[in-house]
Amino acid sequence: MTTKDKSQYIIFTLIIFITSAIILSMKTPFTGDEFYTLDIEKIHKPLSYKIIISGIIKIFNPISSNHVLVLRLSSLIFSTISILLWFIYYIKNKDQALIFSILIITSGFLLRETIFFRYYSFYFMTSTITFLVLLQAHNLFSVNQKLL
Repeated sequence: MTTKDKSQYIIFTLIIFITSAIILSMKTPFTGDEFYTLDIEKIHKPLSYKIIISGIIKIFNPISSNHVLVLRLSSLIFSTISILLWFIYYIKNKDQALIFSILIITSGFLLRETIFFRYYSFYFMTSTITFLVLLQAHNLFSVNQKLL
């Protein structure tokens, strides 16, 4: 199955996922740990996350209630990149694409973490990248090297 064949599943999944995340994000107040994420200098997160998020915060400094959706888009972008990577590099046939689409669309946990301005969707993206890199590295070794 080529990426072109997967495109209908990718588009369908992303439209529903992104629409749901935006609607839920607009209905959810900016509270709790999201305020602590704004203080990017005091949280101990990966350097790449700090660079990306501190750039977004500097653009909209001082943060107002109008910027909540824009800040939360960072989580949505990380989750969207992860979903795209799974489709492009891991999903091999229509059955897998359909099951994966259903799992993503109905995943309350993933959607909940995507609508908040937190770093969990960044971890989802980096875990996806790590998994895919390990899969590619696994294919490079011979059977004896894999056994070792």
